[in-house]
Amino acid sequence: MSALYKFLIGLILLGVLGSFGLYFNMIPAGSIDGAEAKLRISANQALDETDADWAALRMDGQRAILSGTAPSLQALEEAKTAIRQSHGAGGVLLGGITSIDASAVTIAGQQTAAVTTDEAIEDGPEQTGSPEIITPYIWSASWEGPGATLFLAGYVPDEASREKILTAATMLFPDGIIDDMQIAEGAPFDDWANAVVMQLQALAELDHGQIEASNRVFRLSGQAVSKQSKTEIEQKLTRFTKGGLAILAIETPQNPDISLDLSARMERCQEEFDSLLAQNKISFTYGSAEIAPASTPVLERLVQIARNCDGMIIQIISHSDNDGEEAALLRLTQMRAEAIRNYFIERGLDEDFVQAQGVGFARPAADNSTAAGRAKNRRIEIRLFAP
Repeated sequence: MSALYKFLIGLILLGVLGSFGLYFNMIPAGSIDGAEAKLRISANQALDETDADWAALRMDGQRAILSGTAPSLQALEEAKTAIRQSHGAGGVLLGGITSIDASAVTIAGQQTAAVTTDEAIEDGPEQTGSPEIITPYIWSASWEGPGATLFLAGYVPDEASREKILTAATMLFPDGIIDDMQIAEGAPFDDWANAVVMQLQALAELDHGQIEASNRVFRLSGQAVSKQSKTEIEQKLTRFTKGGLAILAIETPQNPDISLDLSARMERCQEEFDSLLAQNKISFTYGSAEIAPASTPVLERLVQIARNCDGMIIQIISHSDNDGEEAALLRLTQMRAEAIRNYFIERGLDEDFVQAQGVGFARPAADNSTAAGRAKNRRIEIRLFAP
């Protein structure tokens, strides 16, 4: 062997030994025990910050093992997310927690069995073999009402099902979605994704609420915008034949405080209308009086407020920007105001107490010379008057 070859081999060995030295210098004092303790401390701190005081945690290397009774599926998912993000990206070489075992966690008195046993985090090592079949198959959605974000969690059978659910959710809940759903096998029936969409359609008709699914059972709870709305939702879901069983726990709004005099009640109702319309826009198909489906949750909330404003004249006023002929814009805004009036009447309000008025661009709220100003001028107002 020549001197040059010996020299090159020596350089390679020196480089390998140097790399091992650098790697082992990165391992914290106490070797594996020390690393495991750091992961446990980080994960427990994350649980504390999430207010998951129900959860008990222990570590088996880089694997987190959870136990306890979670108040809801959403609480369990939040705890798992906090643990995943508590220390590094995960994986054997990257540090952090590589998997979470929540098989010892119960939800609402039910054992989660193999819910997330040995579940690998996204940036961890590639998993081989057949995916684990999850049982019970759990999924949830929660929504605080118009203007709030929809929170989705749990399991979906494949990417196509996720896209179907998200597409429907985007139409029904235009104010934003947080998607914490994960793909896993074990869906209890073939039409499972369509069953979820049907439940989301019912949730969008509530003032606020949540869905909790476990295998074939879907539980919808929350508050309806009116007694009539509750009845309609119940009638729709009695025909729930997608393969699942619907359990309903829907409440109706409380009766208004009739002890207040009319002027005080009018002031309170006006504030509620103004607040809701300041945060939400009623949209129409371009150039027409057809109400956009995405505006249905806002209209239902307006109806609920109106039901608590009995004895008052409710005037719906539609405005436009100045893009068009004055006469045409007057006709369009009148048609749009009447479309909302008709919606109110169809929902059971007294037609003698609901009025519609289109004013075109006669009462601008902003400068029509800018796109932002014109957008503000295309609006719906509601004004209350004593009879």
